[in-house]
Amino acid sequence: MNQTKAEYYVEENHSLNVQLEQAQRTIHSLNVQLTNKKLEIESLKALLASQSANAVGERGDACVSIDEGNL
Repeated sequence: MNQTKAEYYVEENHSLNVQLEQAQRTIHSLNVQLTNKKLEIESLKALLASQSANAVGERGDACVSIDEGNL
């Protein structure tokens, strides 16, 4: 294996470009997953808010939050 420095650098550059492309694909995939989770959270928040708006407690008062003292 008698490579010149130029040949070594060309191979190293190619290897690093392959690693970079894989990292970019991974980042893109994670960003898509993050966006989907954010949308899911917003949807669940909206659902919770719509259900909480109609909640009534033991004394007839509207329940807005959980009071751990009553658990």
